[in-house]
Amino acid sequence: MRLRDELGLFYQDEDFAELYPDRGQTALAPWRLSMILIMQFLENLSDRQTADSVRGRIDWKYALSLELEDDGFNFTVLTDFRERFLMQSLQRGEPPQRAASLNRRKQRKTNPQQNGLSI
Repeated sequence: MRLRDELGLFYQDEDFAELYPDRGQTALAPWRLSMILIMQFLENLSDRQTADSVRGRIDWKYALSLELEDDGFNFTVLTDFRERFLMQSLQRGEPPQRAASLNRRKQRKTNPQQNGLSI
């Protein structure tokens, strides 16, 4: 929980405007999905484990400014968001190595053991 307490909210939906069409509304706030990916990395979790953590862990709900009753989301939402982010990076001409490393991270099977960093 130190992450939110010390840093506050450092992503805004506007930071991810290019990832989504002008019309319609995304189901989950892009800033929140970005934070979820960071938290996933810090705890070395798979997408499914990450979605379970958003649904069931009070520290994650606090860090993500979610209501305690929030039902969470399907783990495939993380894959979709990650793919949008990768496509945007490639369209901006960012190095393919960066996009490839993010993609490998997504596909790698992870150990559910925490790495010692605190959310």
